[in-house]
Amino acid sequence: MVLNILNFAWDSEYGGLYYFMDADGHPLQELEWDQKLWWVHLESLVALAMGDRLTGREACWEWYQKMYDYTWSPKS
Repeated sequence: MVLNILNFAWDSEYGGLYYFMDADGHPLQELEWDQKLWWVHLESLVALAMGDRLTGREACWEWYQKMYDYTWSPKS
């Protein structure tokens, strides 16, 4: 489930996870739909670390590295 959500919510152009998005992949009416909040990324890192440890799935580790790189890279 976590991997599916990451594939759905990841911003393929700029990286990071969108804060709000409907089931069809469209923004909601909220003005802040495209924010990329720190806690969303932190919780994703925790879920991916746990997923890697509990399942050993390579996709969990690959997503962890991708999320880590985005989260800790300097933003302009």
